Amino acid sequence: MVSQVSAQSIWPNWQVVATSYPDSTYEAGVSGREDMTVCYVYKDTNYVYFRVERRESGAGFEIVVTIFLDVDQSQATGKTGTDNSLSLHDLGAEYKILLDITFAINLYIYRWDGSAWLVLSTAGSHAEDDNYNANIAIPLTTLANPSFPIDILFVCHYYTDYNPDTGHITYPSGPGASTPVPVGGQIKDVSTIELIASYLQSIAPYLLTFAIVAVIVAGILTIKRSSKRQITK
Repeated sequence: MVSQVSAQSIWPNWQVVATSYPDSTYEAGVSGREDMTVCYVYKDTNYVYFRVERRESGAGFEIVVTIFLDVDQSQATGKTGTDNSLSLHDLGAEYKILLDITFAINLYIYRWDGSAWLVLSTAGSHAEDDNYNANIAIPLTTLANPSFPIDILFVCHYYTDYNPDTGHITYPSGPGASTPVPVGGQIKDVSTIELIASYLQSIAPYLLTFAIVAVIVAGILTIKRSSKRQITK
């Protein structure tokens, strides 16, 4: 089933409100038109949005993107292993989004039923060929209103490129997430409190050294004051 959908008139300001997930580039065997540079994810009250940017794009550079979604963050449920030769890494994907911008904008949405992919309606969905980069908007109702965070894997093919190269990324709940920080195979949102805690942890050895030096200096000053009082007597 092929469904061609129209572009949405208003997309998120990707650089301002969306979470960005940079990808490594110039991998062996990956051409410039499949080589993802960065992917974006954003959620509002009605939609979840995706954007894929490539190292080379332009007229005549078709793009085929698959996005696997593990909405319950459990590999025990959903599709695992491989899917049409594409690796799902460590996901148990309940949903698959396929955007094929070759001769037209064609969007497919699938749900895993435990043994096969079932085709879902693309009603209310939007897709856009943005200079042969890809913008996608999927109604949350199409995905059964999942709880966030969810785990995601982007794949750009035919000469396959994955973002991330191993593991998956995790998109946190709520719009306007802060800049992600790589953690193993995942990229997670980091709050201000977590950043402060991480900073304090990084300087902890220096704080301990400073405390020891301060105690030694205080001891020396105390001895000197005591010696001066004895000389005065």
